[in-house]
Amino acid sequence: MNEQQPWHSRVDQIAGFFEQMPWLDEPKNLYQAIADHLVGCTGCDSVNLRMLSVAGDEMIGCASSGSAQTLAVDGFTSVSMTVGRMPRLERSAEPIVYDFANPAEEDVESAEGLAGGYSHAVTVPLRFEGALVGAVDFIYKEGQFAGDDEVEWLAELCRIVGSVMGMVGVSDRMTELRISDEARRIGVELHDNLAQPVSVISLEADKALMSLEEGDFDSLRHELDRLREAGQQACSMIRQEVLTLQDSAGETEDLEESFGRYLERFKAQWGIPCTFEHPEEPVVVTAKVGNQAIRILHEALSNVVRHAKAKAVIVALERADGTLSIRIEDDGCGFDARSVPEGKMGLRLMRERAARLGGKLVIASVPGEGTSLVADIPIAA
Repeated sequence: MNEQQPWHSRVDQIAGFFEQMPWLDEPKNLYQAIADHLVGCTGCDSVNLRMLSVAGDEMIGCASSGSAQTLAVDGFTSVSMTVGRMPRLERSAEPIVYDFANPAEEDVESAEGLAGGYSHAVTVPLRFEGALVGAVDFIYKEGQFAGDDEVEWLAELCRIVGSVMGMVGVSDRMTELRISDEARRIGVELHDNLAQPVSVISLEADKALMSLEEGDFDSLRHELDRLREAGQQACSMIRQEVLTLQDSAGETEDLEESFGRYLERFKAQWGIPCTFEHPEEPVVVTAKVGNQAIRILHEALSNVVRHAKAKAVIVALERADGTLSIRIEDDGCGFDARSVPEGKMGLRLMRERAARLGGKLVIASVPGEGTSLVADIPIAA
């Protein structure tokens, strides 16, 4: 009887992989079963299975199989997405091949792997519905790695692994965690936006009580006016937060339309004139980009209301070479950016939002000359 062809063997291995999935009801069991099965069906020495963190800034180890424990001790728990060639996984669906004897310039130290008798490692991204959800490290000893054909097989296998993880709910769990993370961020923004008017309410209430006790009715009237003003400001900010959440994009969104709706409400609510500059063609983006862009706009304009004392605002959308640029300028009082404590005025949150999409945010401000904010974000993020 003829020996089974390689592709027949691979089909049998994939079938075996699917057969064991229905018996796994705990994520940790699923992760370990996947790692064990990948070692068996690829012929590599070891496998590390990782999932992308909620913040998207590191790969967190969730299962390991095989003998390469010396490699896994330091690198298995978590790997930063900024280390070595890891940033490529966010931008590309292609595997990364590490040759321990001939490392690339940006590779991490490989001497330990060589000392342990390992020759190659291949990191393959795991994707579900187009989004990066994790990665698998395949580690080979001398003589095990078969080159380009092996890499192609690993890539095909990991397409199935990514889909399986999505089907059994791992993707849903990640979505829940991201929702929790977003709720935390919104909570911070609500606190920042409401802290000032609520503090004014508390202070003016105390002053009004003192004026009442002293029979100073002129001061009492002034303090009650300030109380009413601060209460109206707090209510307006809460209303704006709710409307911003309702503006969350669907699967895709015309950002020009979303920004236009937001700015019309902003002008009506605060009485600050807004000039909106945008391309003639619709700026259609994914929900991921659209939602973060709206939140950056919201936080920037909230800062204008709270701090800038501006008489006019310019908001501009530009699209070029795969990059979306959001520019927000005001003619307010400005500030010395170097003197602002880290994490204050919502700057940290805006920078985090841009960074999560692979972009950056730059703020320029001079006291007495207004403020300019530019967020550059990859459209395909």
